[in-house]
Amino acid sequence: MSIDVAAVRLALVDVLSLSASVLVYELVPQHPTVPCVIVYPPDNINYMATRTLDIAIYSILVLVGPRDPTSQEVLEGFMSGTGDLSIRAALYADRTLGGVVSNTKLLDMTSGAYSLSVGGDDTVIGAEFRAEITA
Repeated sequence: MSIDVAAVRLALVDVLSLSASVLVYELVPQHPTVPCVIVYPPDNINYMATRTLDIAIYSILVLVGPRDPTSQEVLEGFMSGTGDLSIRAALYADRTLGGVVSNTKLLDMTSGAYSLSVGGDDTVIGAEFRAEITA
């Protein structure tokens, strides 16, 4: 199997559509609306990591809102291993992403503050997840 970058992105968007109240962008937006999930192109692709498989590392960015207790609670829902907003639970519900890939493995997560644009007080809290996709 060889990786189809666009098909994997669309499959990730599909499985990460966790809630009607959280927008999952199909393409990287110029001005994201929060809360949202953004699937970035792969950071790295190892073509033919084994004789027949490619391995790609995708970044999934979750932006929830300004730094306040409500935003923190929402972010913790995304970070949790279980629950309606859990990125981990969504990815592991179907590790083949509907048959598009051989396997999906969530590698890690880091959180922090992110600026939505230059100027103004538009800093929001969020988290970045890295997923290893084997195709």
